[in-house]
Amino acid sequence: MASDRRRADRLEEIRELNRLFLAYVQVCARHGRPCMGLPRRAARRLVEAQPETLERLAQLPAALFRLDLERAPGTRDRAAPEQHMDRMRLSLALTILNSAWHMARERGFEARMFLHLSKTSVRRLRVTPLSGIPELAYTPNLLRCAFVESRLTWPALFQREEPEAMRMLTLIALQPKVAPIERASNHLALGGLRSYR
Repeated sequence: MASDRRRADRLEEIRELNRLFLAYVQVCARHGRPCMGLPRRAARRLVEAQPETLERLAQLPAALFRLDLERAPGTRDRAAPEQHMDRMRLSLALTILNSAWHMARERGFEARMFLHLSKTSVRRLRVTPLSGIPELAYTPNLLRCAFVESRLTWPALFQREEPEAMRMLTLIALQPKVAPIERASNHLALGGLRSYR
């Protein structure tokens, strides 16, 4: 069915964005630079993470990053890329913004579900012309890691490979507002995942 194909294409798009995001954050971690809010423990794991680990993380059917356009100014003087942000981060921001722009215009609910965009951010993307994306890419604090409000979610993503664990983490990832995983029952969220069915 066309709807199934569209959903599969959308999920693969999210995985591609996750791969780009993880690649950038891994470079930051290896050079001791800030990792967009990634917890230090997870950043240390990311330094030595093998490609298969990154690929497993990228398979989560939700963005591993957050795109915040709520404070994006309407107009601003842009600094040259080499003065304002590194080229790899600029490329990442442009790629994610382009994807989010199309998603917000085609199906806003998908942008909110897969990218966790707020209503304000979806509206902002819908009224922004395609030519305005480069300017938005320079918005301060545009991108950050997902799940920063939960100190255990990222360690769980790195540590858990069991299908039951990944299903639980998928449910957490797709929540409109991620409740800190440490507030859930430890038996269910972490210790008891092997018995979760």
